[in-house]
Amino acid sequence: MSASVISFQVAPAPGGHRFNVQQRVPVAAMSEIVFYLPIWIPGSYMRRDFARLLSRLAVRDRDGNLIPHTFETPSRWRVSVPEHCDELLITYSIYARDISVRGCYLDHERGILNPCCACLAIEGMEHLPQRLVLALEGHRAGWQVAGAQTNSDGAYWFDNYDQMIDTPLMFAHELTILSFTAGGVPHDIVISGRCWDYGHERLRRDVQTICREAVMLFGGLPPMNRYTFLLHLGDNLYGGLEHSCSTLLMASRDSLPEPDNRGSTRYAQLLGLFSHEYFHTWNIKAMRPPEYRHYDLQNEQPTEMLWLFEGFTAFFDNWLLVRSGVITIHSYLELLAQDIARYRQRPGRHVQTLAQSSYEAWTKLYNGGEDAVNSSTTYYIQGALAAFCLDIYLRAHSEDGVSLPMIMHRLWHDYHRSGEAIDEERFIRLTADLLPDDLETPLRGFLRRLVHSTDPLPLDEAAAYIGLTIHMLPAASNGDLGSDVPTAQRYQSDPGIRWQKHGNHYHVTRIDDTSPAALAGIAVDDQLVAVNGYRADDTQLARHLRYAAPGNAAVLHVFRDNVLHAIAFTLEPTSLDTCLIQRNSDADDITRMRQRHWFNRNEHN
Repeated sequence: MSASVISFQVAPAPGGHRFNVQQRVPVAAMSEIVFYLPIWIPGSYMRRDFARLLSRLAVRDRDGNLIPHTFETPSRWRVSVPEHCDELLITYSIYARDISVRGCYLDHERGILNPCCACLAIEGMEHLPQRLVLALEGHRAGWQVAGAQTNSDGAYWFDNYDQMIDTPLMFAHELTILSFTAGGVPHDIVISGRCWDYGHERLRRDVQTICREAVMLFGGLPPMNRYTFLLHLGDNLYGGLEHSCSTLLMASRDSLPEPDNRGSTRYAQLLGLFSHEYFHTWNIKAMRPPEYRHYDLQNEQPTEMLWLFEGFTAFFDNWLLVRSGVITIHSYLELLAQDIARYRQRPGRHVQTLAQSSYEAWTKLYNGGEDAVNSSTTYYIQGALAAFCLDIYLRAHSEDGVSLPMIMHRLWHDYHRSGEAIDEERFIRLTADLLPDDLETPLRGFLRRLVHSTDPLPLDEAAAYIGLTIHMLPAASNGDLGSDVPTAQRYQSDPGIRWQKHGNHYHVTRIDDTSPAALAGIAVDDQLVAVNGYRADDTQLARHLRYAAPGNAAVLHVFRDNVLHAIAFTLEPTSLDTCLIQRNSDADDITRMRQRHWFNRNEHN
C-alpha cells in the first residue's frame, strides 16, 4: 500500500449498534497531526456534531505504544508524533443507531455506513486517496453491500476525503435490486427492509421514467459510471440525502406501489422523493453556490442560495412526475395545493425572506423550536412556489419562448463549460441573456420580490396564465363532532392555537403569536382541562373553538406547571388557508394550449 494513503477498516462490533474503526495515517516523525470529525454533512444544513457518537478513541504507533492526544474542540484532536514514528493507528467506536439519511445504523439484519460521521479527517491530508474496507464477519459474512464498487483488493478506493464521505454504503443479508438505464448510465434501486409484496416492475418503470425526464431537461448526466438509489424501508420513515452518484432514501413500507393504490398519495410522495434527490445530481452536487465549491466541515457554512438549490429542486420534483406521466394532473394539483396551504398557514412568511430562510437554515429550519412557525418560512415550500411563479413569469414575458426548465438546462451547461459557481447575479445574467434587453430590470425586480421581500407570492396570477384557479377556503372538519356534523363542514373560527392529545391529556402544541389566545396568555405546552365549562375532548374543543361563531367568547381552563389558570379570549374568523386548485373550464384556447404544454399532455388528456 502506498505511504500516501489514508486507510480505514470499519467492522461491526459484537452486539449492540456500534462500528469499530481502525484508521492508519502516514506521518512524519516529530510533526503535529490534527484530525477531526465533521460537524455537519453536505446536503443537510444543520450542526450534527457527529463526535457525540464517537468513543474509545486511542492513538498508537506501529508497535502498539499509546500516543497522547488532546482536544482542540469537542470534534477536533491534536497529536504530537514521536521520534521514529512514520504511521499512526487511530482506533475508535461509532455508535450506530441513527435511523436517518445522515448517520450510521446497524442491527442484526442490515446496516448503513455514512463515512461522514464514521471516518475521521486528517487536516491537510483530505486531498489524499482514502481506502476503506468494510469488514463483515461472523453471521454478516457474505452480506450484500451496495453504494460503491470494491477494487480488486476488496476495498473501496476514493480519490479524496470529500469523495469518500459522499458515498454511503448500505448492506444486508438480502437486498432487492431493480436495475435500469437512463442517459446511457446504469441505475440501480437497492431496497433494504422487510415488506409485503409490491409492484416491483411498476416502481422500476416509474423511477426510470422520472430519471429519463430529468436527463432530458438537463441534456445529459454529469460524468459517472453508475447511479444508485439506496432505499431503507421501515415504519413512519421519510427522508433523503443527495450524493454525486447515489442517494440514500428512507421511506415507509406502505408507500410502495400496490395494485390497489394507483392514485396513492403515499406512493406519489415516494416518487417525489426519488425525483427530488435525483434532481440534486445536477442542482447542488454538480453545480454549486460559491460557498460550497469547497466544504468546510468543521464549521457552519451558510449560503443565501438554498432557495435555488433546494427550493427550485422542490418545485421540479413533483413537476417531473406529472410531466413524465407517472402521476395524473389531478394528483399534481393536489400536491401543489398542499404546498400553497402550508405556505399560507405559516405566519413566519411575513417575517423572514427566502434568502434569509436559506442563510438561517442552520438555526431556524430544523432547529427553530416551537416558535419557528411564527418567526421563519421554509425555503423548500416557499422556494418551490417561488420557482413556480418565476417559471410562469418567464413564459409570460417571452411569448412562451423562455421557461425555468430552459434556465436550469442553461445553468448546468454553463457550469459544465466554465466551472463558475452559481450565485444570484450569475443566475440573473444567464436568465436575462435569453430575454429582451428591456426585461432585465423587471426581472431583477421580480426576483427581488420573490427572494428578498416578504411580499405575498403572485400565485393567483401565475396559476391563471396556465388556466388554473386557486380557491382558498377555511379548513374542513374531519368529522370531529361525530355524525351530527357533516365531514365537509368548514370551520368558522380560529382560536389561534393548535393542540394534540398526549395520553389522556390535551396540550397546546402551537400558538400564533398575534392571536387573541396568545395575547390573553395561552402558552405552548399548556394542558387543556376545560373549554367553556366542558371537559376538554375532541368534540368539545372543536365545538367551542372551531365551529363556534366568530366573536364568541371562549374560556379555557389550563394547567401550567401544575397551577390552574382560567383564560378568556374572543374567537376570530377562521383563516382561508386550505387550498383547492381547479382547471378553469372557461379558459380560452390559447390558455388551454399553454396548460397542455406545461403539463406535457396532448389535447385529449
